[in-house]
Amino acid sequence: MAPPKKDKMHVTAVSPSKVEKTHAPRADRKTFTKNEVFLYLVIKNSGAKVDYEAISKALGKSKVAAVMQMSRLSKGIEEFLKHQEGMIENMNDHTHPEDTTNANQDESNGDEDE
Repeated sequence: MAPPKKDKMHVTAVSPSKVEKTHAPRADRKTFTKNEVFLYLVIKNSGAKVDYEAISKALGKSKVAAVMQMSRLSKGIEEFLKHQEGMIENMNDHTHPEDTTNANQDESNGDEDE
């Protein structure tokens, strides 16, 4: 084959990958009020059955739609609480790293004294 001419540039067609094509920005994390979290915890921990019939009438939706909406709400609150717990643990780890080293030193000092 003949080499390309100097005045023409060699162009290659590059298509974006499937990941780039399908990548969409993530939605913002949902936030919940203290009352919403409290109600979620009461419902979850009480073991009471939820009256989806009454909820569906209050929302003006079918019973199936009410069940789905409550399911999405409970999953959203669960994720929110897990995220909050993770943030609290990270904050505790970053704010008090010296506490763990002091505790380990105290234990080793106690062993030496005996």
